[in-house]
Amino acid sequence: MKKELSVGSIIESMTQSEKRYFKLNQQFSKKDKNYVKLFDLFDKIPNADNTLIKQKLKNISSNISQEKVYLQWQLLHSLHGFHEQHSYNIKLNNVLCEIEVLYNKRLFDWCLKLIYQNKSIAREGEYMSQWLQLLEWEQRCSAFSADVNYFNGNYNKVYEEEQHVLAIANELMQIKKEKTYILSFLFPSGYLKDGDLGEFIKVLNRNLKKKHDKFLSIKAILQHLELLCLGYQYQFEIEKAMFYCKKSLDVLESNKDIIIYHLSAYCATMGNYISLSIQRKNFDTALVYINKYQETLFNQRLRVPPHLFIEMQITTSVYKMIIYADLCDFAKGLEIVQSVNSIFLPLKKHKRKDGFILFFYYAAVFNLFNNKPSDSLDYLDVIYNELDEMNRTDYYTCSMFLQLMAHYDLGNYRLLSSKVKSVKRFLQTRNIKLHAANIILKFFDKVEKLIPKNHKIASNGLRKELENIDVENIEESYFIQTLMIKNWLSKD
Repeated sequence: MKKELSVGSIIESMTQSEKRYFKLNQQFSKKDKNYVKLFDLFDKIPNADNTLIKQKLKNISSNISQEKVYLQWQLLHSLHGFHEQHSYNIKLNNVLCEIEVLYNKRLFDWCLKLIYQNKSIAREGEYMSQWLQLLEWEQRCSAFSADVNYFNGNYNKVYEEEQHVLAIANELMQIKKEKTYILSFLFPSGYLKDGDLGEFIKVLNRNLKKKHDKFLSIKAILQHLELLCLGYQYQFEIEKAMFYCKKSLDVLESNKDIIIYHLSAYCATMGNYISLSIQRKNFDTALVYINKYQETLFNQRLRVPPHLFIEMQITTSVYKMIIYADLCDFAKGLEIVQSVNSIFLPLKKHKRKDGFILFFYYAAVFNLFNNKPSDSLDYLDVIYNELDEMNRTDYYTCSMFLQLMAHYDLGNYRLLSSKVKSVKRFLQTRNIKLHAANIILKFFDKVEKLIPKNHKIASNGLRKELENIDVENIEESYFIQTLMIKNWLSKD
C-alpha cells in the first residue's frame, strides 16, 4: 500500500532554525495567511487530518488541499534558501537556472561569464550532472555568440571535456552498481548468510584486482575503497576493513582543498573508522579520531551544513559514550551525558534519530551506574515515548530490561512483577528468543517474594547463570554485554 505523504512530516523534520527562517520570511507577506496558520497547526500536531484542521481553524474559508499544496511549496522554497549557502549542489543548480534565464534574453556573454566562473567548482567537486549541463550551455552560448575562438578550435576542447565527464560518470556508475550488489546480500536479514558467502567473496575479489591509480576521479576511488571496506566489515575482518577505511581518509587528507566538496563522505568515513577502532578495542585511536572529527565540526572554512553539524555532534557524543561504557568508566560517561544534554533533549522529537536511541540508552546506563536510577528512568521514557524501536530493536529491547534494573535499585519490588509481564509480551510478539533474557526475567519476577537479605544470594546466582551461557553464541553474548547486567550485579 502506498504511504500517504503529509506536509506535517516536512515540518516535523525541520530544526528550530529552519522554522524560524520560514516564519521570518512570512513576515513580509499579508498577515493571517491561511497557510501560515496551517504551518502553526502542523508544528503542534504533525499528523492533523482535514477533519481536525476544520475544527482547529474554523475561519479557514479556502480549499484545505490547496492550502496544503501552497504551504508545501513555501516550505520547500524556504528550505532551499536556508541551505543554499552550505550546498555546492544547490549553488550550481541555481547558476544553471540563471544561465537559462539569461540565454532566453539572448545575453550570451553573461551566460558564458557564469559558466566560466562556476565550471571549476563542478570540475573540482565532481558534480557530474551540473558539469555536463554547464558544458552543454557553453557549446550553445559560444555558437550563438559567434565566438571566433570557439569555431577556430576551442570547440574540440569543450567536446573532449564532455567525453571525459561521461567516462567518469560511467566508471562511477559501474562501481556504485558493484557496491549496491554487495549490499544486496545483506537485505532483508541485515547480515551475510552462509549460502551467500561464496558469491560475496567472488565479488569482493573481483574488485580487489582494480587499481586506484587507474580511476578517473576522486569519487570513484572513494566509492571503490568504501566497497572493499564494507566487504571485509561484513565478514568481520575488522583489521582489513580499517585498512581500506584509512586509505579513504588518506586520499581526502592528501589534498585538503577537495574535502569541502566531499565533506559528507569525509565525515562518514571518519565515523566508520572510529566505529571500527572501537570494535577492535583500539580506544586510544578512536578518541584521537573523535577529537579530529570535532575539529572538522568547528572548521569555519569547511562550512559544515546544519544537518551535518547535528549528525556530527550526535556521532562524536555517542562514540565517546560507547567507549566509556566499554571501559566501565561510568563517571566519565555521565560527564559526557551532562555536557551534551542541551543538544539532545531539544531534538528528541526530531525526525533525524540515527544515533538518538544510543544516546538515551547510554545516558540511562551511566545514570544507573552512578546511583541515579530515577534519572535513568527519565531517559528510558524518552526511548519509549519518542523513538521508534525499529531504529535499533537491540537497544530498545535492552532498555526494557534496564528499566527493571532501575526499578530494582529504587526498591520498587512490587512493581517488578507487572513490568516483567510487559517485557515477556514484548519478547513474544517480536519472536525474540534469548535464554539470558528468560533467566533475568525469572530473577526479577521472584524479587518481591524474597526477604531483603536473600537479594544478594539471588543476584549472585543470576550472575553465575549468565557466566555459564555459551559465550560463542554471538546473539546471547551481545545482549548480555550491551545490557551490562553482570557489571550491575557486581556493583555495591
